[in-house]
Amino acid sequence: MIGECSPGMGFIPGERYRRDNQIRGARVLEVRIHLSPAERCYGAGGEDGNFVAYINRWSAAMPQPNDFSRSLVALDQDSTIIVVVEMSQSSWLVGGVLPGIERQPRKKLEPSPERLLALLHRWRDESVRAGRTITRIAVAFEAGRDGFWLARWLEARGVEAHVIHPSSVAVSREHRRAKTDRLDTELLKRGFLGWLRGERGHCSMVRVSTIAEEDAKRPNRERECLVKERTRLVNPMKATLARLGIRHFRPTLRNAAEHLATLSTPEGSPLPLRWGFGSEISLCA
Repeated sequence: MIGECSPGMGFIPGERYRRDNQIRGARVLEVRIHLSPAERCYGAGGEDGNFVAYINRWSAAMPQPNDFSRSLVALDQDSTIIVVVEMSQSSWLVGGVLPGIERQPRKKLEPSPERLLALLHRWRDESVRAGRTITRIAVAFEAGRDGFWLARWLEARGVEAHVIHPSSVAVSREHRRAKTDRLDTELLKRGFLGWLRGERGHCSMVRVSTIAEEDAKRPNRERECLVKERTRLVNPMKATLARLGIRHFRPTLRNAAEHLATLSTPEGSPLPLRWGFGSEISLCA
């Protein structure tokens, strides 16, 4: 059998090398195989088999169906109001970029979606009075304890809402850096602007979950809390028993409370009465 391949495939005895063809930036690799009739397993006897593979070194990466690292919608900044919200338990700090307005307004509100929507409409009216036609209002905030209810509420009222992944926003690594709501708002604003322009590396978004999807996550979250609570009870019991020389007792077994009365220290003395774990073991079993 005689084969022809590109030089990058390495040397194989009995093969000849040929120069790679360049066809508009694509590498063409042609392998010609000669088989005797006795070695063929299909087709008529005698003719050659050619396998041609095209390798494009300049081809783009395969697109991802759920790529939240950049916006896929073109940004027209003259007709788009860009708003970020720094949310906390006691107040919301809202910062915006308004077309036709030189200043970048910033407003502190109480946690109220109605007041936020009224502020967005007021900023839209200011841009309209400045001679701009507003066709898009984009709002973004970091994912946190409030979940996704605000994004769903805004989208139901015609406002484009996005939820920023908190760990995707680049922050300064200085040991003692200033951190205020005003600085965090400016940081979110720069990241959100880069994301809207379609640039990677500024921030990433998370998909807004529906109420049914959030409800489906409740059993797992409740189980995680129960497992953590059991671990919080079991670890002190194991540590106390280890100080008495008892290392093979498993408090998480169903019948652990029954075997607790039969435990004794290596010296043969029973467990001290003040160190009883009956109630805790019944919770962990």
